[in-house]
Amino acid sequence: MKTKKLLSLTLTLIMILSVIVITPTASAVTLKSGNYEYKLLDDGTVSIVKYLGKYGKKVDLKIPSKLEGKKVTHLGRYVFWNKNFNTVTIPDTVTRIHSEAFTSHIENLVIGKNLKNFNFEDIHISNRVISKNKRYKVVDKLVYNSNKTKLLYCPKEIKLNNYKLPNSVKSIEPYAFTNCIKVNSINFNNVTKIKKAAFYCSSVKSVTITKKITYIGEFAFCACDYLNKLKFNANKKLKIYKQAFASSKIKTLNVPKVKGNYVFHGCEQLTKIVIPSNIKTIYREEFFDCTKLKTVTIPPTVTRIGKHAFGFRGPDSKYESNYNLINGFTIKGVKGSAAEKYAKANKIKFVAI
Repeated sequence: MKTKKLLSLTLTLIMILSVIVITPTASAVTLKSGNYEYKLLDDGTVSIVKYLGKYGKKVDLKIPSKLEGKKVTHLGRYVFWNKNFNTVTIPDTVTRIHSEAFTSHIENLVIGKNLKNFNFEDIHISNRVISKNKRYKVVDKLVYNSNKTKLLYCPKEIKLNNYKLPNSVKSIEPYAFTNCIKVNSINFNNVTKIKKAAFYCSSVKSVTITKKITYIGEFAFCACDYLNKLKFNANKKLKIYKQAFASSKIKTLNVPKVKGNYVFHGCEQLTKIVIPSNIKTIYREEFFDCTKLKTVTIPPTVTRIGKHAFGFRGPDSKYESNYNLINGFTIKGVKGSAAEKYAKANKIKFVAI
């Protein structure tokens, strides 16, 4: 019996190992060809590891498909670190690009046919993306996945005003609109998820969260310098994560349910919030450093208030504590409630209602 079990385990292990995909590794030796340094991969192809040529806003770069007769299949980390170009063309031979290969400003990008992954997070593309690749579909200069269920990227200087996303789009992917300076308004249509830092520092002035949206990732609208109107037609399943709207310029707010800390941290223009009866928890530092928020009415339905949730600001100088009470801050609530306990614990003025 033990022999049979051992044989069975051995066969299982062999089956598992047979489906593992082994990524070709680069040799330790760095070679040079023209404007490129490269390393040989185990499969006989080439990984470019450094670019030595000209760069600038007027320079077009066509990455070679071969070096010394060997196919270029990979672009390594920091290959084009801090280098600007007009148009960059990725050849059809390239299948993999390191997530930090491009940390640069590019006017236009041409994606080859066989690229399996591209990280838009660290690249600044101003004008347009041209795709010969079935994995990336470009419509109205916006980059989607093949079936247009995910919006992947928006070039930084294109204008979008009252733009309606395709009905097929279900999610806006991380960093999709980061640093976009001419995006004024977008109709989310059928979007259900807005992911991490999707609109970080964009020019959006107002946002309406529709009932179809169930997920807003961390930093999704963080530091949106022009965002001053925020409306929730919230889905009961909506989850809002850490710092999703932190440091925006909203002035009034009907407080939604959140699932993370610091969600409205640093909203310095916020003067009024309304906490509905369905809110049970105010999370840690949810309204920290909202310095114009001087009075908050907390219903008895709120049973938990996190540390420094509101009524506190950060230091004005290195000589102050990291947590300072906002002068004149007042909490209104029912005696014996979580509101009164929070006020007493933090020496905040409490007014019974």
